Amino acid sequence: MVGGALGGSGSVAGGIDVTGGVLQPGLSSDEAAQITDLPATAGNGLAVGGDVTIGRAGRLAVTISGDRDHTSVRAAGALALAGELDLDVSGRLTPGTVLTIMSGSSISGNFHALPENRVLNAGGHLFRVSYKHNSVTLTVLRALPAGAK
Repeated sequence: MVGGALGGSGSVAGGIDVTGGVLQPGLSSDEAAQITDLPATAGNGLAVGGDVTIGRAGRLAVTISGDRDHTSVRAAGALALAGELDLDVSGRLTPGTVLTIMSGSSISGNFHALPENRVLNAGGHLFRVSYKHNSVTLTVLRALPAGAK
C-alpha cells in the first residue's frame, strides 16, 4: 500500500506492505453499520496470512479503549517495522496491563523513535514498548495528571 488507509477487522489472505499511508486494524459497531456494499462485522483484530511491513513512510494506528479493548494485528508471517505508531487512547487503563498490538512469527526493526523499553506518552497515559517474544506490546505504566504533557 503506497498511500491511503487499510483498516477493518477479519482477515487478509496474503501479506501487507505499508510503504506509505496507514494500517488501522479494527472496526467499531458504528463503522461496520455504515458499510453497505460489503459484509462487515465489528471486531478489534486483523489477521494477516503473510508478512506485515510498516515502512518508514507508513503508520500503524491502534485504538485503545480499555484494558481488554484495543485493536491489533496478528500476522502468520514476519513483522518488519520502521514507520510510525499512532495511538488513540480513551477510557481507563490499569497500570501493569500489557496490551499486545501486533504479533507474528518474528520481528525485525522497531517503530520510529521507539526502541525496546522506550516510554511513550499517549492519551494521558505512559506506556513502555517491547518487541520481545514475536509480539509488540505496550505496558501501561500510569495515567498522567490532568494537564500534564
